[in-house]
Amino acid sequence: MLWVGVAQILGYGYKKVNGQVRKISNLTKVVVHYRQDNNGTWCINTMYPSNKGVSPVDKG
Repeated sequence: MLWVGVAQILGYGYKKVNGQVRKISNLTKVVVHYRQDNNGTWCINTMYPSNKGVSPVDKG
């Protein structure tokens, strides 16, 4: 399973791809890293499933 494109986290075990909700049966939890931008606003930096040995996907 690749986390690319416009996959959005809808909750534990679910994601939205191309307008369709897909169930992820083997997802345990999602690791989210935050960062501060130049204005000091916190935003999501990376997000990836903790039970996968994959590199974090840059969200921006």
